[in-house]
Amino acid sequence: QGFDTSYIAPINVGTPAQTFDVVLDTGSSDLWLATNGCSGCASGTPLFNTGSSSSFTSANRPATFQYGSGGAQGTLGQDTVSFAGFTLSNQPVSAVSLVTANIINGPISGIMGLGFQALSQFNLAPFWQNLVSGNRLPNAEFAFFLARESSTAQGNDSENPGGVFTLGGTNSSLFQGSIDFQSFPSGSSPSYWLQTVSQVLLNGQAVSIGSASNNLAAIDTGTTLIGGPSAAVQNFYSRIQGSVSIGNGMFAYPCSTTLNVSFAFGGSSWPVAAQDLNFGRVPGGAGLCQGAIFDVAQGSATSASTPSWIIGDAFLKSVYTVFRSSPAAVGFAQLSTAAGGS
Repeated sequence: QGFDTSYIAPINVGTPAQTFDVVLDTGSSDLWLATNGCSGCASGTPLFNTGSSSSFTSANRPATFQYGSGGAQGTLGQDTVSFAGFTLSNQPVSAVSLVTANIINGPISGIMGLGFQALSQFNLAPFWQNLVSGNRLPNAEFAFFLARESSTAQGNDSENPGGVFTLGGTNSSLFQGSIDFQSFPSGSSPSYWLQTVSQVLLNGQAVSIGSASNNLAAIDTGTTLIGGPSAAVQNFYSRIQGSVSIGNGMFAYPCSTTLNVSFAFGGSSWPVAAQDLNFGRVPGGAGLCQGAIFDVAQGSATSASTPSWIIGDAFLKSVYTVFRSSPAAVGFAQLSTAAGGS
């Protein structure tokens, strides 16, 4: 949706079931939906009617959710939730009555967090983790192939086929070769899906990013771009002739420049498609295009627990990504030709 801004899928909530499109977000762990009377919701947003669900119960506890680009507020509750062929009763789901700009738009009604329980506002297990603890999944993992926006898309809020999410395993038709699993960094407990950026290459040359302790990364399907620590991002753009800072942690470079970039996380090095590094022309920018790599410290709201890197969709579109809960690991694989790989 929105030229690869968000990747969404439908869930069913309540009795009788109400269907909503939600962002699939590995960078958070709570499920919430905009409800009737939502302040800040765009006109036409599909809204969750809690009063029409005989299985919804409210915990009468305020819920606040904060993301890099904004937030939402509402009330914690629980209801029957169905997704990807699985159904859970009494799954935590918050009814949100206030959202800030840039959180949801178009057909999107909320966010389904796919991180670990430790990230939850109330320390409540997310949908996928409840399935794992109940031995409901054939494998304790899920996987993403994120499709690239078609060139024929119309309008910023247009919906297009967005790829494939597989819950409880992988889809072998979408990747080739082996999955390069990298365990969580030593000493880190499951919260975000964590990796360590071990190398960034620009046009075949290593960019100075500092020590491993400064390069903890969240693998985050809910973030559109790629965020990094200030020094590393500045070092990256300093090596691109004609690049400039355009504020809020963002940079631009000449549109005529093709970037050859790859990331490594302790194993293989994964190239990023050049078109995904170019986030479009800067208005009045005299031939400049916005880069998809930004400074996390300046470009989003962060906390002490926010990893230095946020590896979002601009990278993930170039790989097949598998999230495994036990032992906790993230794995990447080369896309198959059917999924646009080469």
